[in-house]
Amino acid sequence: MTSGASESPSRGEAVRMVEDGRQAVVSLFERLSDEDFTRSGTIGGGEWSAKDLVGHLTFWNENALRSLAQ
Repeated sequence: MTSGASESPSRGEAVRMVEDGRQAVVSLFERLSDEDFTRSGTIGGGEWSAKDLVGHLTFWNENALRSLAQ
């Protein structure tokens, strides 16, 4: 990131941050069995499955990348 704690990342840095985060999540989900991936209540003690979280993260990552492209 650019120098200075209060500065926003550049567009390229932001895209890399989204991609790095996506890859980190993918590597964690790859550890799950198919059953664990789809079982409800596996995320944060709530009702969501890991699969639900993937859909949520995908939606927001697509929005972030679309915004960065504009």
